[in-house]
Parts: sequence; structure tokens; C-alpha cells
Amino acid sequence: MEDFYHKIGMPATMTELGISPTEDQIRQMAQSCMEASGGGVGSARELLLDDMIEIYTMAL
Repeated sequence: MEDFYHKIGMPATMTELGISPTEDQIRQMAQSCMEASGGGVGSARELLLDDMIEIYTMAL
């Protein structure tokens, strides 16, 4: 996916967007996501707060 995004001139990470959140900000983003979605979500697997934190961290 990253190669495709770069091919079409789109950033693939938060860092490429110029965003470098701290660990606390990542936790806050994940918490906001949990609240907005009404709790753990997912069709193949329920995503919990720690899962969302990991996804945001991997997106750096």
C-alpha cells in the first residue's frame, strides 16, 4: 500500500504528513476513536484501545 500511495503522490505515514504525535497524544487519539465508534469495533476482530494505540504507533 505504501508504494501505491507514494506512486500517486500521497503520504503513507503521519510523519510524511508532518505529524509527530507524542505517546500521550497517540493514546488520546485512540481514546477518541474508541468513544466515536461506541467502543471496540471490528468485523474480523474486535479492536480494543491497545490495538488502536498500536495501529497509530505503526502509522508514524
